[in-house]
Amino acid sequence: MRLSRLAMFSVTCLAALVLAAPQADARGRRGRVPPGDLPKSGTAERTVTRTGPAGTSHTSSGTTTWQRGNGQWSRDTVHTGSSGQQSTTHVQGAKTADGAVRDVTHTGPGGKTSTTHGEVHKTDTGYTRDTTHTGPNGQQSTTHVDAVKTEDGLVRDATHTGPGGKTSTTHDVIQKTADGHTRDTVHTGPNGQQVTTHVDVEKTADGVVRDTTRTGPDGKSVTSHDVVEKTANGYTREATRTGPNGTTTVSGQGTWDPASKTWTREKVVTRPDGKTSETDVTTHVSPGAQAPAPTE
Repeated sequence: MRLSRLAMFSVTCLAALVLAAPQADARGRRGRVPPGDLPKSGTAERTVTRTGPAGTSHTSSGTTTWQRGNGQWSRDTVHTGSSGQQSTTHVQGAKTADGAVRDVTHTGPGGKTSTTHGEVHKTDTGYTRDTTHTGPNGQQSTTHVDAVKTEDGLVRDATHTGPGGKTSTTHDVIQKTADGHTRDTVHTGPNGQQVTTHVDVEKTADGVVRDTTRTGPDGKSVTSHDVVEKTANGYTREATRTGPNGTTTVSGQGTWDPASKTWTREKVVTRPDGKTSETDVTTHVSPGAQAPAPTE
């Protein structure tokens, strides 16, 4: 899933406050480029081919154009699915005196539209973020986030209220370490069920190592080990996820060709039963534009 401009603003604030490095999370922001690194305008054409365990392939494509300047930005994307159905997304954002505001309109293949309005505001101790999502039938959900700096990190509390009025909460504690950071999260669902997640991120000389343990309401845990390393013209990634039903491995790499201004990414997933699936992504950027790294 792509990070929105507003979400990226929040992440940038968090990174500046906590880690003093926008690339510190092992999820790598690998496929994202901070707004300041994007060209002022450009076009990217993206093709995604997914091949399942049975060998059947499906190809989708997307064309994104963006513009930014004078504290404002916009992005328009047309996505074409494997069956030819199309959806569009329009994003409009702007800086404010103490943060940013962002509006998204998504229109699905059937013509139904959903909207999302988000605002980020800096505070004396961190930032707040408020988001309202309105679905195609008018149903609304809201999310409020309050983030507070600590001596060695950040504490973040989020409350999400769904269309039916049910509420879930998420409590995050992020702490710097000598070589990275840790994050401990407790998510409490509308019925009181809890999920806990512990993340340990370690920066290395040429990448990031990330270990995660997630424990569900039933006490069962899933662990993952992610290693992302920079290469001369891209990155490699090796990941292992182990859960109650066995181990899944992910192997991937991304390569930037400056001559054709094209990113290519390959990812192979091997499930516990030995079956594999593959995703191939090609992103071509219009001449003269800097490269937006591939997204997962």
